Amino acid sequence: MGARCSRRDGRLLDASCNSVPPYTLKIGAKLGLVDARSNPLTPVHFDAVAWAGPGAKNVKIDRQVGTHRARRPLAARAQVRLPLGRP
Repeated sequence: MGARCSRRDGRLLDASCNSVPPYTLKIGAKLGLVDARSNPLTPVHFDAVAWAGPGAKNVKIDRQVGTHRARRPLAARAQVRLPLGRP
């Protein structure tokens, strides 16, 4: 894992010199995603976030799992796709 960096309202878990955004921000027990400038890409509401490739993260809310992909490596906007039905 990358170096851990402090942020005023949470902790960046995977931001290091060679890592590619989006980065994982942890506040309390929940996780969110931020870009290279620490601008929020998603609300902090995920239960789990895992690396899925450069510029992509797998995310989990309750029992639903989806993939977050940045449109560009330093994109300010991103998409989160979750399945509609429950497993």
